[in-house]
Amino acid sequence: MGNESSGLSGHDESTLTAPEPQSRISPSNRQPPKQHPNISPNSVSASKKAVRNKVEIARDYAGRGEYSQAADILWECLTQCRQQFGDEHQYTLDLATELGLIYHAMGSYSKAEMIFRSCLEKQKIVQGEKHPLTIATMSNLAVCYHSQGKYNEAEPLLIDVLEFRQEDPTMGASHPQTLLAMSSLAALYRAQGRYAEAKELWIACLTNQKELLGIDNRSTLVTMNNLAMLFVDTNEYIDAEELLSECVSRNSVVFGENHVITLKTLNNFAVVYFHQGRYDDAKRMFEHCFELRKVALGEDHPDTLETVHYLASTYERECFKISSEEKKVNSSIDRDGEKNEEFNSRKLHTAEELFRRCLNKRMMILGEQHPSTLMTMYALARCYEKLRENSKAESLLITCLEGRKQTLGTNHPITLTTISELIELYKQNDADLIKAEPLLEEKLEIYRELRNEADNVEQDGGNAQLTKPKYYEEITQATRELAAIYERIGKFYKAEALFIECLEEHRHEYGKDDPITLSSLFDLAMLYDSKGDYDSAELMLSECLESRMRVLGENDPDTLMTMHAMASFYDSQGDIAKAETLWHNCIERRKAIFGIKHKETLRSIKGLASLFQNKKGDVHRAQQLLMSTLDSLIDGK
Repeated sequence: MGNESSGLSGHDESTLTAPEPQSRISPSNRQPPKQHPNISPNSVSASKKAVRNKVEIARDYAGRGEYSQAADILWECLTQCRQQFGDEHQYTLDLATELGLIYHAMGSYSKAEMIFRSCLEKQKIVQGEKHPLTIATMSNLAVCYHSQGKYNEAEPLLIDVLEFRQEDPTMGASHPQTLLAMSSLAALYRAQGRYAEAKELWIACLTNQKELLGIDNRSTLVTMNNLAMLFVDTNEYIDAEELLSECVSRNSVVFGENHVITLKTLNNFAVVYFHQGRYDDAKRMFEHCFELRKVALGEDHPDTLETVHYLASTYERECFKISSEEKKVNSSIDRDGEKNEEFNSRKLHTAEELFRRCLNKRMMILGEQHPSTLMTMYALARCYEKLRENSKAESLLITCLEGRKQTLGTNHPITLTTISELIELYKQNDADLIKAEPLLEEKLEIYRELRNEADNVEQDGGNAQLTKPKYYEEITQATRELAAIYERIGKFYKAEALFIECLEEHRHEYGKDDPITLSSLFDLAMLYDSKGDYDSAELMLSECLESRMRVLGENDPDTLMTMHAMASFYDSQGDIAKAETLWHNCIERRKAIFGIKHKETLRSIKGLASLFQNKKGDVHRAQQLLMSTLDSLIDGK
C-alpha cells in the first residue's frame, strides 16, 4: 500500500490519469446535428470559424500551461455557442468537453465534473448510449470522479467503458482507446490498493501499446510511468527506477523538458529515491522539479503542490537521519545530543512549514475531502506528533479520519492506517486510553469483516488463500492491542476474554507450538499476573518458557523475554532462589547475543540489582553490579 507513514501514500498522485481528449472541434465523423431555428447556414459557418479560431488560441495557452487564460476563452466561446446553436448541438457539446478538459488540467475537478455530467446526459440523447462519443464522455466523467477520490462512482463507469470498447466491432481488445480504458481502470485499482489487479492490467496494456503504438507514443510512456509507480507501491524499486529512467529520457525528447508529463515523471523519479532512503538525491530532485513546475504551471497548481508535499516528506524523514556530509563537518554530532536535537528540530520545522502551506492551498483549491488534501493533513498531523504538539495532531487526525471514511470507505487500507495512527497518539497518555478503546474495537471489527469476505470468496472458488493469512495477522494484532488497552484501563475481564479467544483461535489455526500461539499464551500469563491470579500466571509462564526454549531456542529474543518475565514474577512472589538463577541466566545470554550495552541486557541487570538490594538486603552487591555497568547504563538511556 505504499508508505503512509511518510505521507507519500493515500492518493495516487504519481499516476498519470486524465480525461480523454476525444472531443475535438468539427470532427468529420459526426451525425448531422439538429439545426437551431432561425440560423442561416452562412451565419453558422461564419460563427463556427470565429469560434474555431478562438479555440486554437485557447489550446495554445493550455499547451503553455496557462490554463486560466484558456478557460476564460473557452467559456466565452461556449456561452456564444449555447446562445446560437443550443445546449444539445454537437458543436456545443464538443466545446463543453474541451472546457472540461481544461478545468481538469487546472485541478478544478468539481467544475469539470459538472460539465462532463451535463455532456453525458446530452450525448445519450444526441448520439445514443453506445456511441463512441458518449463512451468517451463517460470515461471523462469517470476519470474526473477518480481525481476527486470518488472511487465508488468511478469504478462502474470505467468497467462499462472497457466492456463497451472491447465489444465494439470497430475497436476490439487491442484498440488504443480500449487500452486507454484499461489503463484508467488500472489507475483506479491502484488508488484502491488493489495492486495485483492493477499490475495485470498495466502489463497487458503496455505490451499492446509497445507493439501497436511504439515505445515513444504518449500513451505508451504514460503507462510505463504508471507501472513504475505501482512497482514503488510493491517495493520493487529496481524495476521502478529502470522504467522511470527510460521514461524521463524519452519524455524529454518526445514532449520537451518542461512538459507536464515530463515533470510528473521527474517527480516520480524523486519519489523512488525517497523510498530507497536516498534523501539527499530526492530532495535535490524535488527542489528542481518544484522550480520547473512553478514556472510551467504556477505555484498553486495541483502538480506543483504535489512536489511541495513530497519535499516536506523528505525533510521530515531526513530530520532523523544526519547526512554523511554533516557528520564530516561536525564529527562530534553523534556524541552531542543537543546538536543532534537542534539538527532534527530544524529539519522538522521546515517540514511542518511546507506541509502547512501545502495543506492550506490544497484545502482552498481541491477541497477539504480530496484525497491529496487528506494525505497532507495526515502528514502534518504526524509532524505535530514529532514536535510534541499532540492537541494539533489529534484535531487533524480526527478530521482526516472522517474525510477518509467518506472518500475511501471505512475498510480502505489508508483509512485503517489513519485509525491506527490516532490510536497510537492516544496510547501515549494514560488519560487518553479511553479514546483509544472505541477506535480499537472498530478496527478489530473491520478486520473481522475483511476476513469473512475473504472466506466467502474462497468458498466461491476464488483465490482468497493468499490474503487470508494477512487478515489473521491483522486480527491478531488488533485483538492483542485491544486486550492490552482493556488491561491498562482495568477492564481485566474483557481483556481476559479477548486473550483467551486469541489463544484458542491460534491453537486451532496454527498449532500449540507456533510462535503466534506462544505470544498469545505470554499475553494471557502477564494479564493473570496483573489481575493477581498468580497460580495461572506461573503455570502459563512456565509453559511458555519451556515451549519457546524448545521451539525457538534458548537464545531467541522471545525466549529471553519470557525468561526475564519469569524472573520478575518469582522476584515479586518472593521466590528469591528461582528469580536469581533466571536473572543470571538471562543476563549472560543477553550479553552474548546483544552485548552489555543493549537496553534489554541492562533491564535484566537492573532487575538482578533490585533483587540484591530489596529482597536480599545486599546493598553492596547491588551497587557493585550497577557500578560495573554504569557506563553502559548511561550510554543505553
